[in-house]
Amino acid sequence: MPETAPDSKKETEEKTTVASEEDNEPEDKWVIRECELYKDEYKDCTSFRGRFQQYFVYGETLDCNQWKKDYDNCCKWEDYKDIKAANALIASEKERRMVRLRAHYRNDVWKKRDSPPADWAKPLPEWMQKRDENTYLAIKAKEIREGKEDTTEKKFCSIIQTVVSDAQMSRVLCRSVLSLRLIRVPMARNASSYLIDDPKYSFLKELGLQEKNVGVFNGKWEANGQVIKSFSPANGKIIAEVQAASPDDYEACATAAQEAWHSWAELPAPSRGEIVRQIGDALREKLQPLGQLVSLEMGKILPEAIGEVVEYIHVCDLALGLSRTLPGTIFPSERPGHVLIEKWNPLGAIGIITAFNFPVAVFGWNSAIAMVCGDVSVWKPSDTTPLVAVAVTKIVESVLQKNNIPGAVAALCVGGKDIGEKIVKDERMKLVSFTGSTAVGQQVGVEVQRRFGRHLLELGGNNAIIVNEDANLDLLLNAALFACAGTAGQRCTTTRRLFIHKKVYSQVVSRLSKAFAGVVSRIGDPLLSETLIGPLHTPAAVEAYKKTVAEAVKQGGKIEFGGKVMEREGYFVEPTIVTGLPHDSPLVKTECFAPIVYCIEIPDLDTGIKYNNEVEQGLSSSLFTENLGDVFKWIGPHGSDCGIVNVNIPTNGAEVGGAFGGEKATGGGRECGSDSWKNYMRRSTVTINYSGTIKLAQNIKFGDE
Repeated sequence: MPETAPDSKKETEEKTTVASEEDNEPEDKWVIRECELYKDEYKDCTSFRGRFQQYFVYGETLDCNQWKKDYDNCCKWEDYKDIKAANALIASEKERRMVRLRAHYRNDVWKKRDSPPADWAKPLPEWMQKRDENTYLAIKAKEIREGKEDTTEKKFCSIIQTVVSDAQMSRVLCRSVLSLRLIRVPMARNASSYLIDDPKYSFLKELGLQEKNVGVFNGKWEANGQVIKSFSPANGKIIAEVQAASPDDYEACATAAQEAWHSWAELPAPSRGEIVRQIGDALREKLQPLGQLVSLEMGKILPEAIGEVVEYIHVCDLALGLSRTLPGTIFPSERPGHVLIEKWNPLGAIGIITAFNFPVAVFGWNSAIAMVCGDVSVWKPSDTTPLVAVAVTKIVESVLQKNNIPGAVAALCVGGKDIGEKIVKDERMKLVSFTGSTAVGQQVGVEVQRRFGRHLLELGGNNAIIVNEDANLDLLLNAALFACAGTAGQRCTTTRRLFIHKKVYSQVVSRLSKAFAGVVSRIGDPLLSETLIGPLHTPAAVEAYKKTVAEAVKQGGKIEFGGKVMEREGYFVEPTIVTGLPHDSPLVKTECFAPIVYCIEIPDLDTGIKYNNEVEQGLSSSLFTENLGDVFKWIGPHGSDCGIVNVNIPTNGAEVGGAFGGEKATGGGRECGSDSWKNYMRRSTVTINYSGTIKLAQNIKFGDE
C-alpha cells in the first residue's frame, strides 16, 4: 500500500526531527531500566540486610558503587539525553547480564552423565578457595572436618555441602532440610559504618589515621574535648572520629609552644631551613595518600587535592632558600664612629586558623615560612577537615622527632569556635593568621588589635572577570569554566561575576552554558579520575546555594544553566549561570560560596572596572583583552583595586612566588611572595657607638661637651 503524502511542510519537518532524534539514540536503549530502580538497587545493596546477605554468600561485602553510577547515568540520559552516559549505562547492564549468565555458559556439571567427571574430587582452584574461605559454608565444612560440629542430629542445607571421607572431598547435593541454624559470624571489616575500615580507603591508614584519632599535639598526642565526626561530602558518610581540644588542652599547647620557641629561635636560620626541607621531602613521600585524604574529606577533585599538597611542598622549597637569604642591613651613620643596623628577629609563637577549602596549603604557607623565621605555631584547623590536620601534623612530627626538635614547634589544636577565640585573645600569640569569612575576620582583627597583636587576614572575595570586546573567546571560555565551576565554586578566588562587553555578551553566555552542560556528566566522586567537579562541602552549603538561586529568580534573574541540587548521594549541585540582575544588586555584591556566576553586560572597559571595584572585597580580578593599552589601564592606579590583578588567565590558581591576598574587606594580608617573611618577624633599628664618645644626631649640642 503506498504511503500517504504528508499534508504539509510542517508535518514533513516534524517527521524529519523525530527521525533525527531517533538516529542519535543508543542502539540498545531497551536494556535501560527506570532510573528509580537503580536507586533502589543501590539502597538494597548498602542496607544492613544487603550487607549481611553479601557476607553470608560471598564472605565479604560487595562494592555497590556501580548501582550509584548507573543511577547517575540514567538521570543524565533522561534529563539531558547524554549519549555518553547512556552508553556507559548500557555497557554496565550488559556486563551485569553477562555475569549472571557466565555460570550457565561455563557449566559442564549438569550435562547428562553416567558417572561423575574425572576431576570431580579435584580441589577447587586456589582463587576460589581464597574467595570462599570465610563464607558460612566454608566455616561449617571446617567444623565438620575437625569434628567440632555434631552432625548426627542436625543438618545444614546449602546448594553444596562439603564432607570428608578417606581424606578425599566429595560434593553431594543437599536433599533435605531438617533444621536451619544461624551462627554468629564476624562481619567483614569493610561493613563498618566508618569509611576508614573500608579497604577502598586504605590510604587513610597509610597516613597513620585510625577510627578514633587524637586532635591535639604539643609534643605528645592527648585530647580531652568533644569528639568530632568527620564526614565525606561525596557520600555523607563518616570517615573517622577526632577528639578535639578542651580549654585546658589549648593552654597546654600554648605553654608548650612558648617553651619550645626558646630553643628553636636559637637555631641558625639555615639549620631551621634544613628541617623545613625535610618536611617538604616527607610530604613528597605521602603526596598521593595525603592528596586522596584532602579529596575525600574536603571534596575537591584528586588533581586539585594533590596540587594543594604540592603547594605546601613548594612553600617548603621557597622557605629553604629564604633561610639563607633573610636580610639584615647596615646603613651609614651621620655620626663618626657609629653604625646603624636593621635587625630582624622572630616574633615567637603565632596562631594559625585555617578554613576547610584549603586544609593543607594555607597552613603550609604560614608554617614553613614562620619556621625558618624562628617562630613556633599553634594550628587550629577547620573542624570539618580535622583528619587532614592530624595527618599533616603526623608528617611534620616525624621530621621534628628525627631531628630531636620539640614537637610543640608545630602544635595542633583541633576544635571549634571556643579554641579560635582563645588563640585570638591570647597575648602569647604574637601574630594571628586567620583565613575565613569577612564577617568573622573583622571580629578577629578587632580582637587582636585590642591587645595590640598582629593579624594576617585572608577573607572573602567577590571576584570578577571582565571580557573586553577584543577578547580571545576560546581562551576566555577555557579559563572561565575552571574559574567559575572548579572546586564547586569553593575557592576564595572563584569567579562570581562576569562583566561582558555588549558586542560579545550573547555569544559568551551561550557558549559558557554549553561548556557547563558538557561537565555536568563529570560531576561526581572526587577520587575518580573522570570527575571534574566534586561536591559542596556541607549540607549547609547546599542550602545556601538553593537559597541564593531562589532569591536570584525572585529578584528577576534568569537561570541560563543549572540551578538544581543533584538527586544523588552526597552534596552535589549544578554549576549555575544567572543573567538579568543589575550589577549593583545586593545578591550580586554578596559572595555565595558555591558555583554560581552572574553574567552582566557592559558597554566598555571603564564601566567594567567601575563594577569590578564597587564590591567591598578586593581579592582577585582578571581582564581578557588583546589591547596592550587596556592592559596597562587595568593594572594601573585607575584599574583594578584587587590584590591579584590578572590578564588573560582565570581569577584563581596562584603561585607561591607571588604574594597572595587582597585589599579592602579581603583583609589586606599577604602570604608567600617576595616579602611575606616580614609578617613573622619583628624589626629593630640598632645603633652601635664604637667611637668612645657620645655624639648626638642632627649635631645637637646638649650642655658642656
